Amino acid sequence: MPEGICEILVVMRNGDTVNKLCKLLRSLGYRVVEVCHSGGAALRGTAYHNYDIVLCSDNLPDMRGLSMALDILARKDVNVVMITNEREKVAIESNYPNYNITCLVRPVSRMVLQHALEITWNNKRRYGSLKKERDRLKKEADQRSVLLKAKQILMKKYGIDEPKAYKSLQKTSMDTGVPVKEIAKRVIETNGVEFYRY
Repeated sequence: MPEGICEILVVMRNGDTVNKLCKLLRSLGYRVVEVCHSGGAALRGTAYHNYDIVLCSDNLPDMRGLSMALDILARKDVNVVMITNEREKVAIESNYPNYNITCLVRPVSRMVLQHALEITWNNKRRYGSLKKERDRLKKEADQRSVLLKAKQILMKKYGIDEPKAYKSLQKTSMDTGVPVKEIAKRVIETNGVEFYRY
């Protein structure tokens, strides 16, 4: 059973296979949020909902599964697991190596499907964690850069040292209730004329 709740959109032609597949997915601990029987319906569904994984076949009634997958991937942070034939699998893996598409050759056993979904879900969560950490580090670096620039302006304009410039930003922040980063931005915008406390 996957850790956390993985939401899946199933896109396949109508039939008994789809019902059995959804039953299997639920028994493995996945949440089947929606089942679509055409690429068009799936594209409309993804416009309103964010899924973790799109599980689809390549032979949809209205379009190729690959076309639908590429359209969804261009708009959403999602992973695609596509059930296809050997030739199509080779073509997709050759032409779209950097896309989040995992191809499984039909017929697909329960074990192969389970393994592919587990790997896909774990990779998606790992990537999400790395992205959050990267965003956090970028935000910190941006803040440090803004503070450094503001301190340099204050040091040059008022002939003070770095600790005094930083204290000035902190004091202004405490006096006004405005975050230090916003004070620093204002110092930069006004070249140190506004928001300066000795």
